[in-house]
Formats: sequence, structure tokens, C-alpha cells
Amino acid sequence: MAIGSRLFDKRSVSSTQRVQRRKPRRGRRLDIERLEDRLLLAQGTWISDADGFWDDAAKLRDADTGLNRVPGPADDVVIDRGAADPIITLRSGAQSVKSIQAREGLSITGGSLTIAADSQISTAFTVAGGTLTATGQLTLTGASTWTSGT
Repeated sequence: MAIGSRLFDKRSVSSTQRVQRRKPRRGRRLDIERLEDRLLLAQGTWISDADGFWDDAAKLRDADTGLNRVPGPADDVVIDRGAADPIITLRSGAQSVKSIQAREGLSITGGSLTIAADSQISTAFTVAGGTLTATGQLTLTGASTWTSGT
């Protein structure tokens, strides 16, 4: 062992040189630091195996609350129904989400959809009206059709 620059054997250390472990004092108060509030972004999951409309709250469930609702600007939307392959249609209104990860068909026929962050649509994607705005990268890996709209 070394103390300072001297090397010594444990047996040669006097009791006053040994490091003593302190026992915690009774009645000692803990220090608690308040942290800033954190907002957890919601994840909405498409829960229907049938075709449906984006604005139908019964088709999308909030993963945090378990409630059904239409997705909003802070939501990461996940559309993945396995073998069911529903087509989700945005038909009207101004809709906005943080991101979309879709493995099912998505069709915009009216209204507008704004996507704020990087997103991916892995199957059929159709724009046949309305407006699509993506401020992050939108990756399309499935068949895409754009017949009208902006």
C-alpha cells in the first residue's frame, strides 16, 4: 500500500494511520435537488385491422394513456397491423404529427398533413389531393403515387 510516496505493509500501520469508516449520523437530513419538468412525447398506435380515416379517434390509441384519440403535433404515430394491411386515409382538416412510422397503406385525399421529424412509410403511399408538408426527412420505401395535391 502507499500513503503519499511511502510504501508500507498493512501490519506496520498504526491504528491512528488507518482510515476509519464513518458511520452515518442519525437525524441527518438528505439533500434533495428539484429537477426540471420533462415532457414525454406520446406515441399513437393504429389499432384497427380495417381501412379507416385518420380523423376517426376510435382507430388510434395513445400508448401512454390507453385512450383513443386523433393524433396531434407532439405524437409519434405507428401504423403497423401485420398481415391485416389496412389503408388509412386522410380526407380533411389540418393534421399535424411529430413523426410517422407506417407499414400500412397511407393515402392523402384532402386536407393537410404536416410531419415535423424524420419519418418512414414502408408500403403504398398515395397523394390524390390535399397538402403534404414534411420538415424532416420522409423516406418512402413502398410504391408511391402522387396524382394531385401539393
